[in-house]
Amino acid sequence: MFEKSRSEEMVRLRAAGFSLAHAERLARNKRGPGLVIMGSSAAALLLLGGIVTLGFDMTRTVEAQVQTQAAVTQAQISDALAATTLLALQQNHLSQSLALEERAQAVEPEQTARAASGVTADIAQEPEPVVPETVVASGCVLDLSRLVQEVTLPFASASAQLPEAAKPVLGTLAAGLAECDAARLMISGYSDSTGPEVGNIQINWQRADATMSELVALGARPDQLEVMGFGTRVPASPDAPASAPENRRVDFRVLRRDEVEG
Repeated sequence: MFEKSRSEEMVRLRAAGFSLAHAERLARNKRGPGLVIMGSSAAALLLLGGIVTLGFDMTRTVEAQVQTQAAVTQAQISDALAATTLLALQQNHLSQSLALEERAQAVEPEQTARAASGVTADIAQEPEPVVPETVVASGCVLDLSRLVQEVTLPFASASAQLPEAAKPVLGTLAAGLAECDAARLMISGYSDSTGPEVGNIQINWQRADATMSELVALGARPDQLEVMGFGTRVPASPDAPASAPENRRVDFRVLRRDEVEG
């Protein structure tokens, strides 16, 4: 294309009267600035393209940074919400635990008081024992009174089983009662302080009942016998501790019929 333009330019210059050498030189000089301009334009286009490409790259970089920062911010917000939720759950759990503990502390004295009142009521239902004085009377009543002063039946711990050695003594008492219609025999059961008081009261009544049953089996009349349970309230001796084994016993008192019935 450039050669054709050069030829046309030389034709035009020759027509204007220039020599061949002169026309050729002028055509060559005219072509040079055009090439320079075209080269400059191409360079400018390349530069512009680089600038545009760089702008696109910078835009992508900025967008990526903005997206990354947004993701980081969102993650921080999520962590903060999770931490807040966890703290709220912990506070709620702590409040529930404190409420349950306060409720338990309030209920425990009430339950204890109910249990204590129940035991007290059971014990209160037992009649307050009154230890009668041994009645000294003439004749058979006096003889039985002297006999029973020396009689005490021991028992094993938590047991109402009569010892074998007690049966001969009970046989003598049954025979004396059969010959003394004016006498009444009080059978008193006792226990030591081991175990709950309600259980102690029950076992001493069982000991007294077992003794009465044996006397009836040996010939004593039931209307001549009375039973009483004293629990741990009357020890075997003033200086004996409440837990002493000798407190597990049954002993006897003789009363006159007219005094019991009157």
